[in-house]
Amino acid sequence: MLQGMNTTGRIVRNGGWMACVAIGVAAAPLWAQGTPPSCGFRDPNYIWAGATGDVSAVDVGDLDGDGDLDLVVPKNGSPDPDSVQLILNNGDGTFTVGSSVVTGNGARDAKLVDLDGDGDLDLLTANFFENDITTNMNLGGGVFGAATSIGFYSGPTRLTVADFDGDGDIDFAVTLNNVNRVRFRLNDGSGGFPSGNVQPINPNPEGIASGDLDGDGDIDVAATSRDTDTVSLFFNDGSGVFGAAVPIAVGVAPVSVAIGDLDNDGDNDIVTANWGTLSQLGNTISVLLNDGAASFTPATPVIVKARPSTVALEDVNSDGVLDVVSGDEFDEGYSLAFGVGDGTFQPTRFFDVFDRPVDVAVADVNMDGAPDLIGANNLFDFISVLKTDCGITLPPPNAQILWQTFADIGGVDQAGDFAARDSAGNSFIAGNSTSGFDVDFWATSFDPTGAIRWQTTVDGGANGFDDAKDIAAAPDGDLVLAGAMQFPAGSNWGVTRLDGASGAVQWISSIPDGSFVGASAVTVDASNNTIVVGPASTGSAFPAAIAKFDPNGLMLWEQHYPASGDGAFNDVLTDAAGNIYVTGSADPPSGIGSELVVVKYDPAGVIQWEVRVDATNDSGNVTFGTALIMDAAGSIYAAGTTFTSSLGGGGTGNDMLTVKVDASGNLRWSQVFIDDGSTRAFAIAQDSAGNLFVSGQNGLQQRLVTYSSAGVERGWNFVNATMNEDNTRQH
Repeated sequence: MLQGMNTTGRIVRNGGWMACVAIGVAAAPLWAQGTPPSCGFRDPNYIWAGATGDVSAVDVGDLDGDGDLDLVVPKNGSPDPDSVQLILNNGDGTFTVGSSVVTGNGARDAKLVDLDGDGDLDLLTANFFENDITTNMNLGGGVFGAATSIGFYSGPTRLTVADFDGDGDIDFAVTLNNVNRVRFRLNDGSGGFPSGNVQPINPNPEGIASGDLDGDGDIDVAATSRDTDTVSLFFNDGSGVFGAAVPIAVGVAPVSVAIGDLDNDGDNDIVTANWGTLSQLGNTISVLLNDGAASFTPATPVIVKARPSTVALEDVNSDGVLDVVSGDEFDEGYSLAFGVGDGTFQPTRFFDVFDRPVDVAVADVNMDGAPDLIGANNLFDFISVLKTDCGITLPPPNAQILWQTFADIGGVDQAGDFAARDSAGNSFIAGNSTSGFDVDFWATSFDPTGAIRWQTTVDGGANGFDDAKDIAAAPDGDLVLAGAMQFPAGSNWGVTRLDGASGAVQWISSIPDGSFVGASAVTVDASNNTIVVGPASTGSAFPAAIAKFDPNGLMLWEQHYPASGDGAFNDVLTDAAGNIYVTGSADPPSGIGSELVVVKYDPAGVIQWEVRVDATNDSGNVTFGTALIMDAAGSIYAAGTTFTSSLGGGGTGNDMLTVKVDASGNLRWSQVFIDDGSTRAFAIAQDSAGNLFVSGQNGLQQRLVTYSSAGVERGWNFVNATMNEDNTRQH
């Protein structure tokens, strides 16, 4: 028999800051199992949780007795670290920020639960920096009394609440991060907790959840240990006394745990959110299926976005099967995976929010019969509320990570934003590796399964700073790197070719007048010639340079651009005939500012055509191209940036610029994406339907703008926002 304590009397359960509690029982299905509607989350509403305080969790319940669900939000940081914010429901799923309740220093987790048996919900708070647990009794109508400390608890992190001893009142368990313990406390019926036991747990305990795991009718506890990749089970003897930890291996660095019947066999299963480590990005929800006797078998994990910090279980689409909801901290949004009913899940769907999720609750806050998503986000202290809607067009499934491998050649290794793949499916990354005072080119090759084939470093010969800035795979399977190298004669461009099978250096070359900052980009044509672009220095000017090397490293030619003045080339590609296309910038006729340029060279290095774009005709405007692609018709699309005083959503600043040039060198269109603040474009791609995707950055936020091939803006998005169904902008 399934048992679990729903302390609010609603379909509510949580995940956590690096942890939390979730337990779910699927409701009676509104649709036949296996034919769920297209349900998802939409229309995010953002609520600022009062004074700045690094929100760490959220819980849901009717704290003022008016029949709708309110929110409580503990705040963990300066300058307001010792309070829980009350956020009151207006009755329709919109909210008003209420008063703060003083609890203890470093409020990390809070639960709304009737502690004294008077019928209203009281406040139980874990105060990490205060090293205690406090209670604030509800005096009626959502007015809370002063905090009462119920004892010393070293580093309390996460709470779970349930009736452990079967006496009808609510008890609690807490993970103690400072001392690697789980403490269980029994309620005396009036909100005092005089008794209970404590058990050791593996290091760095965080998430905790409660539910009947062995089918004996009483409530057991599960808690995660981040440092040992385990979830530990604590079995209840029926009187509220818990046995020693029974650890089970899960994914890397679990920080949150939830309990519920995932395969509809009548017993409770377990899921954990695996955050990962600094060197290994977590992106999984581990699934442990119960055989009915508390023996758990790992099942196929749920693949979510990066750094899941919280997990919850709820039947979102009302088909009688529990679904998984995770808050993915690194990608600033929530993943939803619909349960199939046998312990497996459909591919996840991702829903952006504005801010970094650290906790999630699922509850019907707008009283329409469907569970909504309430998230705590702690970068800017927002609470996000997303309503559930069935019948909407869902976002596409998340991309699935096929493998993840970390490379280390022994020094301090830093990969740049550069990767390549050859025709055999092998992957390559490039950057630099530091050993002592020597920095070298560094490259690593992975086979199609992610296994490392080889790693190598390349030194310019002066034991100085050698930094690879781009990488390209040649048709013959070799690899070419370009960047900055320090040679005995000084710093210059560095171009090197590596054997694709072994990583052995084939040759190293440069140009006579390359700038010390090094080459910017490299590509290889169909004849295995290497084309490199970057800045040059002639003494009187700093033009862009382009150079072509044969397969043996012999420089065939070098050209400067423009003929006079300064310029820069930032990206390069070739077509099947060996023609070369570059984008970057050049001085305008006035000599003030710069213009975006797209230039076509024939295989001999002769310019065939050039296109210049000044997006605003501003005197002194700085405009440049960063990346380019070619479509099947030979048209070139370039993405870049324009800095202007006459454009920009927030006034003076950078804006993203995209241009199309046809195969004959005619400018077909140019579009400026006007944004608040300063936004720069970095990359461009095109799908099979001809739609263009331009990515960039505005401060800490990533921008993605979509255009049709005719240059019509179709919409835009950023990491923590969504677009409406008609592709109009939605903040």
